[in-house]
Amino acid sequence: MSLFAIVLVLLLEQFHAIPARRVARVWFIALSAKLKQRFNDGEYQQGVLAWALLAALPTICVLIASTVLWWNSPWWAFALSFGVLYFTMGLRHFGNQFTAILHALQFAEIERARSLLANWSGLSTECLTPTEIAAQAIARGLSDTHQYLFAPIFWFVVLGPAGALMYRVAQLLDAHWGQIWRANRSGVLSVNGDDAGRFGEFTHQAFFVIDWIPARLTGAALALAGDFEDAAQCWRTQLGQTPTIYEEIVLAAGAGALGVRLNVATATAFAPVGDDASVAEFGLGDDADSNVMQRAAALVWRTLLFILILLAVIWLSTWHH
Repeated sequence: MSLFAIVLVLLLEQFHAIPARRVARVWFIALSAKLKQRFNDGEYQQGVLAWALLAALPTICVLIASTVLWWNSPWWAFALSFGVLYFTMGLRHFGNQFTAILHALQFAEIERARSLLANWSGLSTECLTPTEIAAQAIARGLSDTHQYLFAPIFWFVVLGPAGALMYRVAQLLDAHWGQIWRANRSGVLSVNGDDAGRFGEFTHQAFFVIDWIPARLTGAALALAGDFEDAAQCWRTQLGQTPTIYEEIVLAAGAGALGVRLNVATATAFAPVGDDASVAEFGLGDDADSNVMQRAAALVWRTLLFILILLAVIWLSTWHH
């Protein structure tokens, strides 16, 4: 039933987007901010406790519920899987913003493309050229596709709905608590001067472990769906440029598979893109443009199709036995 739940969620969101997903995300971010305010005294142990309450505890509860339902009422177990998947996975998160930027560049609406990219990435884009806009959009698209599609699918297959929930909660907490800790460690203070001490350190470490296997599987799938030789070369030689190696694997393999060179600003929201922003280079070959963006979208669809076919083959072999 896992494969049916994944396909059903993908089909539903293409035809009907339910605002509840955005509401749930906003609610969770607000809850994490309150929990951080309550627990944070800059200590590592407090970060572990807060992460356990907001990530580990719900994951365990969903794991128990899904196991009990599976043994007593498989259809209710399927409903739980579908509901959790819908709120934790989605291709639309990548597709809408990426397509809008692509159309803006195709019609030479550079200011609109900058504005769309700024809203999507949260970075300042005032000085970016069309090539830089396309490169940033492709990089963000590859990263979002991994985090909102391929990685949740992996954990859903491994642990059921509890796995998908665990990944999404860990990713959101790392994007908020972990990002502040990384910025402070790098000597870059946030806009509001938020120095969280070591509170977000465990959050970042936990997500690194959780995303270790999915990132490598996503990189391998992108390589198989594109130029495998160039993807493998970039994977071997272009890591170590940023603190988020799980994201580097996806970007290096994806850019290599596309045959494009991506100069990606590695600054966070606490250090907007600008003259002083560090830049990491992934891939090799042509500079990014709207044509390459179309190829990137096609690569994502091929990769998704490859994964679904692989899951179908596994399911058929299991059902046969």
